[in-house]
Amino acid sequence: MDYIRNKFPLLQKRPYQLSRNVYIQVHLCVLPAYRWRPPKHRLHRRPLPQEPNNQREHSPFDAQEHSPLLQLPIEILEMIADNLPLASAASLSLTCRQIIFLIGTRHITDLETSRHETLMFMSLLVHDVREHIVCITCKKLHQISLARTYTEYQFQGVPLATDPKVLRSLGLAAYAEGIKMVTLYIAKDLKYYHRFKDDLPSQQLLHYIMLRPFSYCLGRRYSTVQKEETEWRVHNGSVYIRTHQNFQGNCSEAGVLLFKICQHLILRVCTHRGRCFIVDWTLLGVKRLIWKGNHISLKLLHCRHCRTEYSMEFNHKKNRNEDCPYEVYLTTWKDLGQSLDSEEWKQHFVHGRLAHPQRLKFPKREIAKIFYGVNPYNRD
Repeated sequence: MDYIRNKFPLLQKRPYQLSRNVYIQVHLCVLPAYRWRPPKHRLHRRPLPQEPNNQREHSPFDAQEHSPLLQLPIEILEMIADNLPLASAASLSLTCRQIIFLIGTRHITDLETSRHETLMFMSLLVHDVREHIVCITCKKLHQISLARTYTEYQFQGVPLATDPKVLRSLGLAAYAEGIKMVTLYIAKDLKYYHRFKDDLPSQQLLHYIMLRPFSYCLGRRYSTVQKEETEWRVHNGSVYIRTHQNFQGNCSEAGVLLFKICQHLILRVCTHRGRCFIVDWTLLGVKRLIWKGNHISLKLLHCRHCRTEYSMEFNHKKNRNEDCPYEVYLTTWKDLGQSLDSEEWKQHFVHGRLAHPQRLKFPKREIAKIFYGVNPYNRD
């Protein structure tokens, strides 16, 4: 202790501080001169204390309990809902529990009066529930994973993901109509309520609801077999469809076959004579193009009034017997456009037999190459 007093005069003036605490203070005064300090680049400043935020920030998942629309008066909320479409007003009432308590459920109950508004409301819900799709037949939401299960048991002519019980109630008329008008009768609702795009979910949905390959027998001895296959594609926002038909049979069973290429053209095949006619129902008269022979092959033609391309092949193995076999292959490619208001979509309809549709000019193989990546039948 004497040695420490001689070294530090300050401690000599206050001997009463010489205690255990003094020794500790002495060491604290001496050691800092030799204490190691880290480099400046390793020093980090302590963050300044922030004032506590009394107002809690709500996440988007709390929309059912808290909504910024609650700050508006009830009169303004009712005015907004009344000026919105019925499907949008019903969707607005479901955004928050307090809003549906203030506005009421009258917009949701009004959906039952209109099939169109109900499907539009379902299409709005699909944006939030992406694993579901809208069924146009039963007006309900189904899981997209169940779409494949439903399509295995449903009518082949109505390619919709729905309950098989609902489809059985449609009857045979809807089944036959779906086969003949698969490109127009069904695609109308699909395009309008699903808004297909180039993304993967849209492509999967098209794969689920497209017409599956199927075959059935006709004729007195069931020797005539017809096979159909349909494929959908989306390219640059437009919906394209390819329909392939294969008809096999005997001359004594069929006689005359009719194939609907589009609303303007009908393919008529006389099997026993080996002739093919393409009938044009537009303008004031009926025009016919005739091909003769046991083997007729039309590489790729197009309709002059709508964006439809088609190809046909006819094989007739003529012999002395009446039951000579034949085969007819018909493939059509159609461009349905991007929306129901587009000109491509309107061109697929005939507005009366006295109407004068305009003639179209588009490059050859423009529609068919969407399904093949290259120009089909290009042997040059």
